[in-house]
Amino acid sequence: MSLAVIFLFLGLLSCGSDELLTPPEDENQILTYGDLVVRVVRCKDVICLEIEPVSSVQIEIYKSEEDRAEGDEQIGQQVTIMDGTATFRNTLASRVFIKVLYEDEIYLEAQTTPIATISYVDVLVRE
Repeated sequence: MSLAVIFLFLGLLSCGSDELLTPPEDENQILTYGDLVVRVVRCKDVICLEIEPVSSVQIEIYKSEEDRAEGDEQIGQQVTIMDGTATFRNTLASRVFIKVLYEDEIYLEAQTTPIATISYVDVLVRE
């Protein structure tokens, strides 16, 4: 009797694990790109021992350097919040090219955004 219960339990356990290993039928559920958090900061003193966040800064992201240079096919645009960050969810690219527009200056960065990760980049702006 107890042997039958053990085999029944193992059978149920193996069925459950097969379901967990079965990928979803919709490929879009599997292939999503990473998130990107851009933080804009500036120095509080001359030698930059302390930094402070900068809010209300426009940030644009692109799939290629060429698109960024021409301002074409932007894949995202955000404005930084009080903590100086802007978050882009599912960047739609494994590498993004960032343009930060602060006052009369443009700052350029690039960042990889691997699948199912959160990437962080700091941009230091000048006064």
